[in-house]
Amino acid sequence: MKRFNPRLLVIAGTLLFAASCFINVSLTHDVGMYQLILPQLMRAAGQPLFTVPLSQMSTAGLEPRDTADASALSNMMRNLGGSIGIAMLSTMIDRREHFHFSVLAEAMTQNGALTQSRLSGLVAGMQAHMLDLAAAKGRALGLVATKFGGKPM
Repeated sequence: MKRFNPRLLVIAGTLLFAASCFINVSLTHDVGMYQLILPQLMRAAGQPLFTVPLSQMSTAGLEPRDTADASALSNMMRNLGGSIGIAMLSTMIDRREHFHFSVLAEAMTQNGALTQSRLSGLVAGMQAHMLDLAAAKGRALGLVATKFGGKPM
């Protein structure tokens, strides 16, 4: 920070962080470990490049007696913003999960080939613990129904 303008460090850190996010745009569930290394390294390099100068710039130019209060206020706002962001993302993920489960449950019928295959596998596994075939079928059907929002098929 003594050699470079802190604003340039913030810009460089933000660009590294944004570039790492853009690299991850095309990732699917088939991503391998080695495909995540470069974006993670870019984030690891970018985050301190913008957080440290921003912390320093938020208290620069203040009287020495005011720096402790300004630092505390800055940290409180950072923590509050992080908490709000986490709560918003948690809510969004929860709602999308319910939406996708309902879409899957609507598309799944008891007479479908994939459903029959899954049910027969579950019934076979349940029969190892239960003697009654009807009870094993009912338990397997109930298990599949609860996985998709509790709606019976």
